[in-house]
Amino acid sequence: MDFQPYCLTLRDNKKKHQEMAKFSVGSTVRLASGGPKMTVASIIGKDIPGSDPMLMAMLQEQYPATDLFCVCSWFNEQNELKQELFPESMLEAIDK
Repeated sequence: MDFQPYCLTLRDNKKKHQEMAKFSVGSTVRLASGGPKMTVASIIGKDIPGSDPMLMAMLQEQYPATDLFCVCSWFNEQNELKQELFPESMLEAIDK
């Protein structure tokens, strides 16, 4: 079995996503409305290999105009690690 076409498709999809996305894994962001500094831990979307189709369907019911979502991590005031998923459009980049 030849996996080369599949690998090229994955590479092309990743490149396409990187061109579309405002952020990448490791970017420092915050909600556009304010809040703590957060780090983008992962990015999911309907055109990104490995994204769960059922999760994407559920997210797009809540946010129909959004194709990309960022899983962000941060420490709260009690120094506890928190993690949440946000539509990319709700985030803005900040300097570290």
